[in-house]
Amino acid sequence: MIYHVNLFYLYGQGWVNLIDGGVNYILEDFQFATEVLVRSIDLIGASQKVSSLQDNPYKVLSRSKALVWQVGVVNDSGNGGTILVSGLNVFKNVFTASGKHPVVVPEAAWLLHSFLEYAYSAPQSSAKMKLRRTDCPGCIPSVNYNLCPLA
Repeated sequence: MIYHVNLFYLYGQGWVNLIDGGVNYILEDFQFATEVLVRSIDLIGASQKVSSLQDNPYKVLSRSKALVWQVGVVNDSGNGGTILVSGLNVFKNVFTASGKHPVVVPEAAWLLHSFLEYAYSAPQSSAKMKLRRTDCPGCIPSVNYNLCPLA
């Protein structure tokens, strides 16, 4: 399930609060497939030599980037879940049981709530990774779990 967010619903500088200082994941660096939920688009360029003034001296480059992505996890028995990764600033507010702290960044609270609802719905990602367990007696920790590309 992909959430379609109406940018005008998030009033003020809503997306600025969520993106500024966040993490863009460059998917080209990953050795495994991912399912992108919120894509980040950048247009970067490099200058190049041209033969005339009518030619464009800039070569447009872009990278495959994501702000929110997910990948399914499969263990040896074929069961597993989904890892939801967000580079957005959803933890901008202070939440306590007493509820005495006001919500300063409502768009972050709304998006965190939406992520939790989505995670609770048991999403199934089309991209999968394998969970590998490695035992190492005498080591700290004695058990290690790795996520590996699904072969």
